[in-house]
Amino acid sequence: MLKGELDTTREYFYYVYKEFIRAINVNGMKLIEYNVYGKRHTQLFDINKDPMEINDLSNDSSKSEVIDDLRVKLLQAKEEYGDNVLPFSTFWEGF
Repeated sequence: MLKGELDTTREYFYYVYKEFIRAINVNGMKLIEYNVYGKRHTQLFDINKDPMEINDLSNDSSKSEVIDDLRVKLLQAKEEYGDNVLPFSTFWEGF
């Protein structure tokens, strides 16, 4: 990439914080899924327009397909990175 031979280094970014949070950023759309003490919560941000993650788009019905697509990518990343080690794999219970 530094030599100008690649446009990008990754297709997406995958984020993990213990057994509580998983997130994925694909082309500037960032999906964050929380599982804190069995309570699930979702956030969606357009990082290109909102880099400070102020405007949560997860309740915007026009973004439901984006959320669904990012959830599929999140599951693919889980497999790709082997995100199934206890105790951190408990995040995925009920996902």
